[in-house]
Amino acid sequence: SSIEGGDLLGVSDSRERVHSSMYEKLRTNLPRECMGYDDFWFGDAFEDSRRFCGHREVLTYLQAFAARFELGPLIRYHTKVVQAVPVTPTEGSLFGGPAWEVTTQQLGDGAAETTSTAVYDALVVCNGHYSQPR
Repeated sequence: SSIEGGDLLGVSDSRERVHSSMYEKLRTNLPRECMGYDDFWFGDAFEDSRRFCGHREVLTYLQAFAARFELGPLIRYHTKVVQAVPVTPTEGSLFGGPAWEVTTQQLGDGAAETTSTAVYDALVVCNGHYSQPR
């Protein structure tokens, strides 16, 4: 399936090249047994069955996971997190810790950038440190 927003792994020849620690033949430093979710096993059903698979395999797994649990509509691409602040959990929150008030800015292609704020039960930080393959 295609990725909204383009070439997340930088495999397109037309993508701008930047310095990075990620490269074409990079393999994970964790075995697949440690990377899968309990309810969606990272098994041998994927193209790369090596225990320490490549980055394309990880993307394929995450795409399949998102499709299986219908997460696509919840994912926001081209979005910058402006601020994340811990707040008192709301009634019925899923976790015992703080809730998070997150302000985001939707980035557009020349269109006006919109900002919004919402409260979430949990926050996962994916900073993209290795997001630009060389």
